[in-house]
Amino acid sequence: MRKRTALAVVVLAVILSVSMAVPAAAGPRTRVYKGETSQVKPFSVRVLKADDGQRYFKGFSVEIEMTCEDTTTQEWWMSWGWGGKQNQLRDGVFLDLDEVFGSEALHIHGRIGHHRGSGTFKFTFAVLTPEELAQTCTTGDLTWQVEYDHTASGTGSLTLDSSLDGMMKVHVTPSGKAATQVSSPA
Repeated sequence: MRKRTALAVVVLAVILSVSMAVPAAAGPRTRVYKGETSQVKPFSVRVLKADDGQRYFKGFSVEIEMTCEDTTTQEWWMSWGWGGKQNQLRDGVFLDLDEVFGSEALHIHGRIGHHRGSGTFKFTFAVLTPEELAQTCTTGDLTWQVEYDHTASGTGSLTLDSSLDGMMKVHVTPSGKAATQVSSPA
């Protein structure tokens, strides 16, 4: 009798633990990957695995140095993100993104697997010189490599520290609530 009760308790515990774990694992998850570009500057990407198993490129953060036609340089950091079910990773891993927004052009291509990713990045924009002459500034063709960061995944939070002009952190919870935090350089 005691063996039967103990066995029933063990079976019940296993069934409960499996049934509790399945809903948590089945929901959408955000994975954050961190690394750097060939400029040896931070690069982060965010990938969403939806309920249907499809993976979507949700955004990136990067610190870059751009060279302009007049040989001046500019250092920037930027974060871009997309909502909804756009930018689906082809075949589950391949990213091909070419966007033109007014005077800006963004190109990100590569592969993002479960543990790491790599690819190419280029950002170009039009700007006026102090003499009000039009010119373009660009990163040129950069490469990037990232690795999965389990400490930053799940919440949708991306932070990029920058010694340029300060730091901005945008935190988005899985429920969609967003909070921003901006700090000035020390």
